[in-house]
Amino acid sequence: MAKRGALELSINTIVVVVIAITLLTLGLAFVKQQFGGLTDITKDVFGTAKTEIGKIHGGAKFTAPTQVSIKQGETTTIAVFVANDGSLGNNPITVTVALTPVTSVNGVSARIISSPTATLNVGQEGTFTVAVAATKTAPLSTGSASDPAYSITITTQGQTGTYASGGFVIDVQPTTGIF
Repeated sequence: MAKRGALELSINTIVVVVIAITLLTLGLAFVKQQFGGLTDITKDVFGTAKTEIGKIHGGAKFTAPTQVSIKQGETTTIAVFVANDGSLGNNPITVTVALTPVTSVNGVSARIISSPTATLNVGQEGTFTVAVAATKTAPLSTGSASDPAYSITITTQGQTGTYASGGFVIDVQPTTGIF
């Protein structure tokens, strides 16, 4: 009879261990989900802060980020600010924003999703929105010249040449997950 009691104790121990591991896994998944949500909220807040700080650019013709970080399988937006600083006279100007790939990589893309043209009075600023996307299979960034990059060119109607220009590099990061 003593062997049967030992067997029952052994089975009870196994059941308790299985239940404990299950609860631990569910608890970790819950915590990961909560912190993942916190990460998204933090990303949105910092994105908004960058946008607002970009508006306080001290009279520059053009303001845009130089690097955009994105995880595989995600899409994000950046703001490009163009201001009429009065260098072309006191009349309103019509600006057009163009986005051109400098280094293209399969699975990573960027495009202007707002109207690419705006008319700005002297001292007025226009905001242009650029969407950046990376597929789930997009290659990770290496920090080299082969990383995807885009140039931004601003031209004005009736003027030859470029009003302002810049560019940004896309930093593709791995997705994170529990399983």
